[in-house]
Amino acid sequence: MNKVSIIIPTYNEVENIEKLIRKIRKIIDAEIIVIDDSSPDGTYELAKQVADKAILRRKRGLATAVIEGFEHASGKIIVVMDADLSHPPELIPKLVNALLVHKLAIGTRTQTRNWGWSRKITSHIATLLARPLTNAKDPMSGFFAIKKSDIPKNLAPLGYKILLEILVKSGIKDYAQIAFVFYNRQRGKSKIGFRTNINYLKHIKRLYFYKIRKNILNF
Repeated sequence: MNKVSIIIPTYNEVENIEKLIRKIRKIIDAEIIVIDDSSPDGTYELAKQVADKAILRRKRGLATAVIEGFEHASGKIIVVMDADLSHPPELIPKLVNALLVHKLAIGTRTQTRNWGWSRKITSHIATLLARPLTNAKDPMSGFFAIKKSDIPKNLAPLGYKILLEILVKSGIKDYAQIAFVFYNRQRGKSKIGFRTNINYLKHIKRLYFYKIRKNILNF
């Protein structure tokens, strides 16, 4: 198996990061990279002890943190996942193996647990807004695997939805969709809020214009 790099963006995940990395170590031999957005709770200091690489950033933003992780990854295969234990590490080998026949493997949330009604509605609306851009069932997922050579060079995301940015900019339609049950975080606070939703709307507007321009140029 080609070397795998696992990128975990973090902000205030000191309660979860060590437990997650221990789980990953039991499942797969991989390079683990934590990209921390200057967490005040000590996440970066702990990550330096338990991860292969820990990168401290002075700015905030999950999607841009993932892109910085791409730059530091030495593996030919990249896995991206959240730090809050909502993404099961047991799924990582399936995502990696799917790349033997697909260009992209998406951890697709088919069920959710412990979500309030407002988050369910917000997620549903966000997915509907993305539908003209991609046929992926869960383009909002933060859990996916891709070959480093297939990552587009012109990524310019805003907010959290790095997978949607990759789907649109790469034009990849050959992807595996691997189902899992998404459990809401047990410890720590969610980073999703009003500003996150506004950034998503700005981001998706950019992607609509990008796709329109691309279609015009290819007409």
